[in-house]
Formats: sequence, C-alpha cells, structure tokens
Amino acid sequence: RLESSIESFRLTLKSLRSNHVNTLDKICAFNQSTGATGTGYSVGDLTEQLENLDADDDDLPLIGDAEIGGKIKISLADMDLPSWEHELKVDLEIIDALLTSMNKITPADDAKLQHLKALVFSKINAPLNPGNKKILIFTAFADTADYLYANLAPELLASQALHSAKVTGKGAPQSTLKNSHLKKSYDFQELLTLFSPRSKEKTVVLPNEPAEVDLLIGTDCISEGQNLQDCDYLINYDIHWNPVRIIQRFGRVDRIGSLNTSIQLVNYWPDITLDEYINLKERVESRMMIADVTATG
Repeated sequence: RLESSIESFRLTLKSLRSNHVNTLDKICAFNQSTGATGTGYSVGDLTEQLENLDADDDDLPLIGDAEIGGKIKISLADMDLPSWEHELKVDLEIIDALLTSMNKITPADDAKLQHLKALVFSKINAPLNPGNKKILIFTAFADTADYLYANLAPELLASQALHSAKVTGKGAPQSTLKNSHLKKSYDFQELLTLFSPRSKEKTVVLPNEPAEVDLLIGTDCISEGQNLQDCDYLINYDIHWNPVRIIQRFGRVDRIGSLNTSIQLVNYWPDITLDEYINLKERVESRMMIADVTATG
C-alpha cells in the first residue's frame, strides 16, 4: 500500500493494529474463562456437555467466543496461546512505532503527492491541446483516491476555479460541484458526463449545468466501458498488478472519436526493489507495446 500513498499505508497500519488488539482481547477473555482443564471450558461446562453428548458427536461444541479466523475458524483451545500472544504484542510494538513515524508525515512532506500537484498544475497551465485542462487520475485504492481528492480539489477550485470529482466503488461519488437544479449532489454517471461532456452528450443529459469537471480521480470501477476521450492526460498514481488493467485505464482516453491531436499517459512506477521482485514495469510496457502493434499493424 505504500507504493500507492502514504495515507493508504497509514490506514492499513491502523486496521492491522485494530485486528491485533481485538485478537489479544479475545485471547485474554479466553484465558480468563479457561478452567483447570486448560481446554477453554470450565469443569462445570465440560460436565454439562459430557452428560448431553451424543454417541455420534465427534467434537465438543465450542463454548462462548472461543474461535478465531474468517472463513476458516480455529479453536483457541487448539493453539499455543502464550507464544501467539507474545508475538502479537511484539508486532503491536512495531506497528505503534511505525504509526508514530507515519503521523509525522503531513501532505506537505509527501514527495509523491507534491510531485503529482506539480504535474497537475503544469498541465493546466500548458495544455497538450488548446484549452484542454482535463486530467484523469487512476489509483487502485479508494483510500488513496480520498487522499488525493482532499489534497487537490480544494486548491484547484480556489486557485484555478476548476472543479474536481472523485468516483470509487466505495462510498458515494464526490465533487466540488453541487446540482443546484435538483438540489442534490451529482451521481456517478452525471459526474463522468460533466468530465467528458462531448463524448457523453452533456447538452442532452445535463443541459442545465453550465460548469464542467476538469479533474477526475477514480479507481478501476471506471477502467472499463467508459468513454472519457474529452480528456487528453491520464495519470496512474499507482500501478495495478495486472498489466491488462493499465491498458484498460488508458483506453478511457485513447479512443476513436477523440478530437485531441495528442494524448499523454503518466505512470508512477513502484520502488525499484519491488519492481525487481515482481517485474511489473517490464510486464506492463510489453503488454502495452503488443496492444499498440496489434491495433496499428
């Protein structure tokens, strides 16, 4: 998640910490309820279960919240709880130390975010195609989309009078525009129409909205089946592990019917050590070259 954004990594650490704390609480409660048998059942519980046990029963039923896990449940009575509890506490110390360090990093300290801001404002001030200020930013994670929107949209509106929108598969779409005609926020398709008004026939769909969206931040919920070729500048803030997904993203703006004379794709590649491990950059570029050759002959 750090290859996506600082904020995404921070939220992942918080989630991991919460899971550790909840697990330690379960172990503590289990230990307190364990009788002299050491099995997670008190002597009274065991006596009652044995009296009611069927000849066909293979196991004693678990009493109370004595299981851990998601789809696969494991009885706490079958685990080496002292060792596991120790390891969880060691992990928790490391997570807390990481969170303390992460909390010192503000958006102003985030070099990747600041580089993105510079790219965005540079494109707006020097469009690839005359008058075209539209920018599409893709990320694999909704948390990162939230982070980018919070740090780009207000500044873009205040300094450039340009509107931004965010669409993800998690939560309601968001934009700096409000639908004054219908007294509500714009929905998913309406925001895409405002971002790419010519290709999505804004004059027919939203004839009463004079404004447009110039910055769209989205996840892969819009990487397929959307005509967004009014835009000429696409940024991958993080790279999806599947090379085909990158081609699908670029296909939103690299489409027949585009009036742009040139379009630009910008990729933020993973850290070199990670890329050496998963070979992502070479895989993506090879797939894109194959797609390009196939399409153009």
